[in-house]
Amino acid sequence: TSAHIDKSISFKGFPVDTNNKVIGFGGGSIYKIKDENNTFLNLIKDLLEQNDNFIFFFANVGDTSYVNDFIKEYRLEGRFIALGNREDICTLFENIDIFFNTYPFGGGNMLSYAFQNKVPVVTFYDNKFLHTRLDLVFDIDLEEKYILEDKIKYIEYANKLIRSNNYRKEISSTFDIEMQKRTSFDEGLMALLNDNENSLSPSLLKRIEINNEAAFTFHLNKNQF
Repeated sequence: TSAHIDKSISFKGFPVDTNNKVIGFGGGSIYKIKDENNTFLNLIKDLLEQNDNFIFFFANVGDTSYVNDFIKEYRLEGRFIALGNREDICTLFENIDIFFNTYPFGGGNMLSYAFQNKVPVVTFYDNKFLHTRLDLVFDIDLEEKYILEDKIKYIEYANKLIRSNNYRKEISSTFDIEMQKRTSFDEGLMALLNDNENSLSPSLLKRIEINNEAAFTFHLNKNQF
């Protein structure tokens, strides 16, 4: 499915100069990026340290102290910026180069915004949470190289996107083609009701086992970090 895009609110700009910068963006509730090892924040830190022309913005509703404390600790001011809530979120996606999905708990609407704006997406797949695997979330067929299950693979892929505008265009085109090929929800539902599985994509036919215990535990413990 696609998220509703409201472009009635014009882009409000960024709080720092982004000329000649590759702009990374992520966002969501802070609990989605909290884990024992600060995995998401540390991955972004590594990318910033490896790419002088890379800048990263994170938008969220509510308290920004968790992100700002990390920024201050590692002296990332001016390159890793917490934006708070952005009412112009839809038009903001027209002004970024790469979208970074939250981890360990992935997002939904913002992923759709990225794909609908043809922005390449980087997402760290956690096998406990199927919504961090892009082919399952969007019912598209993807090569395994786009399923980033370890940090080395994640950093290599993100670095390639940061360092090559042509590669960003290539990835955007690849994903857009797959998105256009998707079976609609209505068509898929009718095929299942009519036992016509031949019309469904291979990704839809995969056996999906949802780890309810992992999701329950994560939400129960989300404030402990």
